[in-house]
Amino acid sequence: MEITGLNILLVDGNKNLLKSNADLLQTHGFTAFTAASLTEARRTMLTQQIDAIVTEAVLADGSGFDFCREMRAKSGIPILFLTALRGKDDEIKGFEAGGLHYIAKPYNAGELMARLHSALSVAR
Repeated sequence: MEITGLNILLVDGNKNLLKSNADLLQTHGFTAFTAASLTEARRTMLTQQIDAIVTEAVLADGSGFDFCREMRAKSGIPILFLTALRGKDDEIKGFEAGGLHYIAKPYNAGELMARLHSALSVAR
């Protein structure tokens, strides 16, 4: 089942990665919102209807794990980690924080899209 037309928030300090992932999502029929910091992400969450979040675990202004817990307390929207943290302990932290998927960088765009579709299917 193809899921499109939803709003996805991408959170990452790497602006080039944000742009390439936003382009990828838009190619697949999603609307992408980008945030280079948790401050921007929180602002976007207040002003937009977001259907899923893809976040880095390490950001200049805080922890993506803490952000995930914060969002999980407010909402059941799917949250995926796309992160440079590659250790199994970090992956476990991501799941314990409430993330549905944990993808380590470098990553495959097809895997990101498959995991996003999977998370959105479970949420529906």
